[in-house]
Order: sequence, then structure tokens, then C-alpha cells
Amino acid sequence: MHLTLTQTTINQQTYWLGTTPTGLAFVGRANGPRDEWQAFFKSANIHYDQQANQQACQELHDYLTGQRRPAQASYFRC
Repeated sequence: MHLTLTQTTINQQTYWLGTTPTGLAFVGRANGPRDEWQAFFKSANIHYDQQANQQACQELHDYLTGQRRPAQASYFRC
């Protein structure tokens, strides 16, 4: 499995977001370690890309800052 990781900062908290070609696969906890994803995806091939996952980063920002309710977060729907 290929996992693309992006780091984002929201309200002085750092989060790691990871996507596969299928979609969003991982949202790390606030200020979690860079390698937190390994607890869930032990055999993933990773790629760090700060330009990837921008839609997910924006929707997470909007949700955590009260600008979006969960039902409005299109990227995070199951």
C-alpha cells in the first residue's frame, strides 16, 4: 500500500494526514509523532508531500475551528 503523508498545523496543533489512491486513510492525533501511522499501516510505502491532501487539510481546519459541522465535511465521509 502507498500512503502519502502531509503535515498541517491548526490552532497551534500539528496533525499528520495520510491518503492512499482510494482516499483519506489516516488522521493523526494532535501533536502526534511523525511515525504514528505505523501503528495502523505496518507495511505501507510512504511518501511525504506537503502539497498533497490539501482538501482534507482544509476540511479538517474548518471542522476544528468551528466553521464546518461533521455532516458538511465531504472528504471525511465514510
